[in-house]
Amino acid sequence: MIAAYDGGFGPGSSTFSILYFMKNNSSYIKAAQLTRVLIFGSCAGGFIVFYQTGFIQWPYAIAMALGSTVGSQMGIMILPKIRTKTAKYLINLMICLLIAQTFIKII
Repeated sequence: MIAAYDGGFGPGSSTFSILYFMKNNSSYIKAAQLTRVLIFGSCAGGFIVFYQTGFIQWPYAIAMALGSTVGSQMGIMILPKIRTKTAKYLINLMICLLIAQTFIKII
Protein backbone atom coordinates (compact mmCIF):
# COMPACT_ATOMS: atom_id res chain seq x y z
CA MET A 1 0.00 0.00 0.00
CA ILE A 2 2.78 2.43 0.88
CA ALA A 3 4.56 1.71 -2.41
CA ALA A 4 1.39 2.49 -4.39
CA TYR A 5 0.91 5.70 -2.43
CA ASP A 6 4.56 6.67 -2.77
CA GLY A 7 4.65 6.06 -6.50
CA GLY A 8 1.23 7.57 -7.14
CA PHE A 9 1.54 10.79 -5.20
CA GLY A 10 5.27 11.32 -5.38
CA PRO A 11 6.32 12.54 -1.93
CA GLY A 12 9.16 10.08 -2.32
CA SER A 13 10.67 7.25 -0.41
CA SER A 14 12.97 9.70 1.38
CA THR A 15 10.02 11.40 3.01
CA PHE A 16 8.50 8.13 4.14
CA SER A 17 11.86 6.83 5.37
CA ILE A 18 12.47 9.94 7.47
CA LEU A 19 8.98 9.71 8.95
CA TYR A 20 9.47 6.00 9.66
CA PHE A 21 12.78 6.48 11.44
CA MET A 22 11.43 9.44 13.42
CA LYS A 23 8.42 7.38 14.49
CA ASN A 24 10.84 4.72 15.76
CA ASN A 25 12.48 7.25 18.13
CA SER A 26 15.36 8.38 15.95
CA SER A 27 16.28 12.05 16.00
CA TYR A 28 15.60 14.05 12.86
CA ILE A 29 19.31 14.17 12.02
CA LYS A 30 19.77 10.41 12.52
CA ALA A 31 16.62 9.73 10.46
CA ALA A 32 17.99 11.85 7.61
CA GLN A 33 21.35 10.08 7.80
CA LEU A 34 19.79 6.61 7.72
CA THR A 35 17.57 7.68 4.84
CA ARG A 36 20.59 8.86 2.86
CA VAL A 37 22.13 5.39 3.18
CA LEU A 38 18.91 3.75 1.95
CA ILE A 39 18.52 6.11 -0.99
CA PHE A 40 22.19 5.75 -1.96
CA GLY A 41 21.74 1.97 -2.09
CA SER A 42 18.59 2.33 -4.14
CA CYS A 43 20.19 4.74 -6.60
CA ALA A 44 23.34 2.62 -6.91
CA GLY A 45 21.22 -0.45 -7.68
CA GLY A 46 19.22 1.47 -10.25
CA PHE A 47 22.40 2.80 -11.86
CA ILE A 48 23.84 -0.70 -12.14
CA VAL A 49 20.70 -2.02 -13.83
CA PHE A 50 20.44 0.90 -16.25
CA TYR A 51 24.18 0.83 -17.01
CA GLN A 52 24.12 -2.88 -17.82
CA THR A 53 21.11 -2.49 -20.10
CA GLY A 54 22.46 0.65 -21.81
CA PHE A 55 19.52 2.90 -20.88
CA ILE A 56 21.52 5.75 -19.36
CA GLN A 57 21.25 9.21 -20.86
CA TRP A 58 24.53 10.62 -19.60
CA PRO A 59 23.74 14.38 -19.85
CA TYR A 60 20.67 13.90 -17.64
CA ALA A 61 22.42 11.46 -15.31
CA ILE A 62 25.34 13.81 -14.70
CA ALA A 63 23.07 16.81 -14.15
CA MET A 64 20.91 14.85 -11.71
CA ALA A 65 23.94 13.53 -9.83
CA LEU A 66 25.42 17.02 -9.48
CA GLY A 67 22.09 18.50 -8.40
CA SER A 68 21.57 15.75 -5.88
CA THR A 69 25.06 16.20 -4.45
CA VAL A 70 24.68 19.97 -4.09
CA GLY A 71 21.21 19.60 -2.57
CA SER A 72 22.44 16.98 -0.11
CA GLN A 73 25.31 19.18 1.01
CA MET A 74 22.97 22.14 1.50
CA GLY A 75 20.65 19.91 3.51
CA ILE A 76 23.50 18.74 5.72
CA MET A 77 24.39 22.35 6.55
CA ILE A 78 20.79 23.38 7.25
CA LEU A 79 19.67 20.21 9.06
CA PRO A 80 21.15 20.93 12.51
CA LYS A 81 19.40 24.32 12.59
CA ILE A 82 15.88 22.87 12.26
CA ARG A 83 14.06 21.69 15.38
CA THR A 84 12.52 18.21 15.27
CA LYS A 85 8.99 19.53 15.83
CA THR A 86 9.39 21.99 12.96
CA ALA A 87 10.82 19.26 10.71
CA LYS A 88 7.85 16.96 11.36
CA TYR A 89 5.44 19.79 10.61
CA LEU A 90 7.24 20.71 7.36
CA ILE A 91 7.39 17.10 6.17
CA ASN A 92 3.67 16.60 6.77
CA LEU A 93 2.90 19.94 5.12
CA MET A 94 4.92 18.98 2.04
CA ILE A 95 3.14 15.64 1.76
CA CYS A 96 -0.25 17.39 1.88
CA LEU A 97 0.84 19.95 -0.73
CA LEU A 98 2.14 17.23 -3.06
CA ILE A 99 -1.12 15.29 -2.74
CA ALA A 100 -3.09 18.45 -3.47
CA GLN A 101 -0.90 19.16 -6.51
CA THR A 102 -1.54 15.65 -7.81
CA PHE A 103 -5.29 16.01 -7.47
CA ILE A 104 -5.21 19.41 -9.18
CA LYS A 105 -3.31 17.89 -12.13
CA ILE A 106 -5.89 15.09 -12.37
CA ILE A 107 -8.79 17.53 -12.54
